[in-house]
Amino acid sequence: KNILGHNFYKLKKLYEFYGLPIERTWANQFGKFKPHNHIITKIEWLRTEVDVYDIEVEEFHNFIANEICVHNSSNLVNFQNIPMRDKENSYLVRSAFYPYPGHQLLEADFSGIEVRLAAVATQDPALIKYIKDPTSDMHRDQAQNLFLLDSEQVTKVLRYNAKNQFVFPEFYGSWFGACAENLWNTSKDEKLSDGTPVLEHLAQQRIRVYNDRIKRFELKYITNLETYTSHVQAEEENFWERFKVYRQWKEDQLDNYYTTGTVPMYFGFRRQGHLGKNKILNTSIQGTAFHCLLWCFIRLNNLRRKFKWKSLLCGQIHDSIVMSVHPDEKDMILKLLRKIMTQDLVNEFDWLNILFVMVLYPYQ
Repeated sequence: KNILGHNFYKLKKLYEFYGLPIERTWANQFGKFKPHNHIITKIEWLRTEVDVYDIEVEEFHNFIANEICVHNSSNLVNFQNIPMRDKENSYLVRSAFYPYPGHQLLEADFSGIEVRLAAVATQDPALIKYIKDPTSDMHRDQAQNLFLLDSEQVTKVLRYNAKNQFVFPEFYGSWFGACAENLWNTSKDEKLSDGTPVLEHLAQQRIRVYNDRIKRFELKYITNLETYTSHVQAEEENFWERFKVYRQWKEDQLDNYYTTGTVPMYFGFRRQGHLGKNKILNTSIQGTAFHCLLWCFIRLNNLRRKFKWKSLLCGQIHDSIVMSVHPDEKDMILKLLRKIMTQDLVNEFDWLNILFVMVLYPYQ
């Protein structure tokens, strides 16, 4: 209608003239046609026949064509966002997942793949040093700074909060105000390793805060979100002074997008269209991380089909492969997973100059 300039009634006459049915009743593998449910943005001819891999359960729009993930999402049930922070909900949801009878669930997870790919992309020496020094821990160090703690006081939860409420958001374009609010809210019910509530500990700490009214700094206890935000703001400045090469890379990424309208990724893909700042900054790292996972997933699946394993590939969750493993094949699969994910991948792509690590989570 928009292209031809016709209204509904003129189009209806054209349909009738050419004997075309007006009602759309065709269907595909996902069911009957639903108006406005799909939008075609681009069509390209493939010169060769390729396999298509469905890596989720039937009726979900997530598949691999020509070894490319066409659509990475899941719902009903959302396999990729199972609750963690709420312990009761986490138990209820996770206890609903079972392997096939006689099998064992196995999750093969890249350790810190996004941080490692950020180091590959930015070549920031401070970030590379963190990755190559096994005694260091960037998220633990940041938790110490954010909560004014000694290393032995940092709990697993506080490290997790520092990682997901500050480090990653800062890497992907967030700012101190949003980080401070999230950190404050997620730490309200948390305690230090000695049992002291986090907010009670912060209330005993004093920081330098600039008083605009008297035009000088003064010492204040961290007793509310406003004061804590000032502290996080100072930590943000320290953070980007430490990772200044990464900071310059972010500026270069934005300049490139504003000039070309695209964001390049390491497997040769480019993302384009209208993108916000956060999407511009996280696409090349998160997108490439997902492609690394799928490269491994496809090769593992090829071996599974070739040797007719009893074990099955169930799906992927962000940076991990989930399998239902037969006990007789477990040791062999563990060795193959480690080889594919930590050796073959790096050997195949020489730009992966930061060593990958795999963590395995077997569940009985």
